Amino acid sequence: MPSAPKVIFAPGSNAGQTDINGGTIGVTVGTNGANLTLTLHPTYETTYYKNITIIENTDTATSYNVNITVSQALSLPAGSKAYLIIYNKGATRSLTGWPIPLPATGTYVAMVDLTQTGTTSIGTLSAGGVWEVDLLVYIPEGTTPTTTTAELYLSASPS
Repeated sequence: MPSAPKVIFAPGSNAGQTDINGGTIGVTVGTNGANLTLTLHPTYETTYYKNITIIENTDTATSYNVNITVSQALSLPAGSKAYLIIYNKGATRSLTGWPIPLPATGTYVAMVDLTQTGTTSIGTLSAGGVWEVDLLVYIPEGTTPTTTTAELYLSASPS
């Protein structure tokens, strides 16, 4: 008999909040928490969405190795970048390298490119642990961004 996953997505503190364009930061978590759909209303240049979702280990006795699979990539104009950035709970955020910034080295757990399909190994989430997930999007001026959606799946195995 199937059982619910132990490592799940859950809405972060900014899920469903108003984004820069006046739309909603679309974060839809699947029924069992194993998948996530992100809907963006992007603007030009850099947009940073803090804590749009969390990844939670509901098992208080076992740590898990976690992977994220992007099954549907964001459809963005040429030259655009979009990353999920996974942080330890409560971590300080710091971006460097303007005008196309990235988080400072050593400040994050992992980054997932949302413009490509594929699987990224995130790391080991401790028993009862929580990661916060931010979204960084860069779109060059002079292009035409439109609303776009990405689908992601979590997979985990005991470490």
